[in-house]
Amino acid sequence: MKKYLKLLDKVWIATLAINLLTSGFAAAIYYFIGFEANVSGRNAVIFSYALMLLMVLCVFSAGKSTRRKIESLKTADLPQKAEKYRTAIMKRMMLYASVSLIAVVGLVVCAAPGYLLFCAISILLIVLSKPTETKVKIELGLTENEIKEFDKLKFGRRYYTYKLESQLRCKGGNDYIEYIGIAIDEPKRIEKFENNIHKIMP
Repeated sequence: MKKYLKLLDKVWIATLAINLLTSGFAAAIYYFIGFEANVSGRNAVIFSYALMLLMVLCVFSAGKSTRRKIESLKTADLPQKAEKYRTAIMKRMMLYASVSLIAVVGLVVCAAPGYLLFCAISILLIVLSKPTETKVKIELGLTENEIKEFDKLKFGRRYYTYKLESQLRCKGGNDYIEYIGIAIDEPKRIEKFENNIHKIMP
């Protein structure tokens, strides 16, 4: 599972780094260069409420929608669990990062330093969402057998060969051995590829 966690860590590190750079750059410009508000009065209040609503929606979606998606993966096979969980984690990170981006917009438009607090909250949410082996096991509901088989998955550019290899080995016969190790891009394409193999070798 170490290779898989490295993939998840790359997403986490990239999101955190972009968030820190964006927030830090915006804060530096505000405090060292400064800029005037583009909206004021009633318009500023309406604009602020709109931004806050967007930030709440991002946090809500990052929590509830991705959690629901991950819950549905517990009945999927292992390669699909791995790929779709990674996609869900990416979505969660991007939604948390969106909070910071929205706050930066508020800072620039309204010239209100209070928006930097939301940048800090966004960064904190991303830090707390760091993928760990324990978290992956719990969220995906991995069984002991799945944990052992996880190391057989071959990761790299979203390639997964485990399911294909297992199914071809079950077929038996030397004719199938030469196809073992062929990388299939995304689990969704495995079935289509297998059908083509059946047409070539009935």
